[in-house]
Amino acid sequence: MLPAFARNHRAAVLYLAVLTNWTWLSRSGESLPADTWIRFLSSTKPGALTWTPQSLSHAWSVLESCRLVTRTPDYRLRKVTPLRETGDGEPYTRPEGSSENLYFVLPHEFWTRELHATLSWPALAVLLILLKESNGRPWGELAVDRAQKYYGISRTTAEEGLTELRKEGLLDSRTRYVTDHDAAEGRRQTSLHVLNDPFSMKYRQKLQSEAQQRRKGSAPKRPKKKKKKEVRSDEKPETQE
Repeated sequence: MLPAFARNHRAAVLYLAVLTNWTWLSRSGESLPADTWIRFLSSTKPGALTWTPQSLSHAWSVLESCRLVTRTPDYRLRKVTPLRETGDGEPYTRPEGSSENLYFVLPHEFWTRELHATLSWPALAVLLILLKESNGRPWGELAVDRAQKYYGISRTTAEEGLTELRKEGLLDSRTRYVTDHDAAEGRRQTSLHVLNDPFSMKYRQKLQSEAQQRRKGSAPKRPKKKKKKEVRSDEKPETQE
């Protein structure tokens, strides 16, 4: 869905905010007013992304048109329900981490350090790509000359995003050759990128492990079945006199 957000930076941030808060929103069934969303998304840092009722409304409209959320009337408010990230209109389900339901973690520091408000669209797009590409390994590959083909973002956007993440200290990069049978020499030069804390693979795996432990702890325990006392054939049942 990255191409749909190229001109709608706020919509991308808003969708991430919905998924981040969906666990408690789904349990409470609460509908939040616009002011609450704006307070959550706003920042006083210089150059931060600004939010107004108008820009929030436009972002909601973008997400609805991309089939990423639905909004239904709830008295004077609208209840927001996320849809699957693929944009197929199917209901969103919480990932469980199985082999058929893989997911990457977006650490809470993304919000507490207000990176959602200070990172530009190129930096946010590249961060999301590398979170996906480095899922299960400490590095991720992002060839800028193939960014349009594989991710729907331009080479310029990829280069600008990588540069900004390095400047912020969130990323280290190095160049190496990898095997490529389609290349003239049978190999090509590529850049490998390692995300630093709080987005490193090790840190994210720790968060995933903690989340899985919490889910196990909150799961209802099955009552233990009482074992029936076995009576041997040579034993006589006790009788009361």
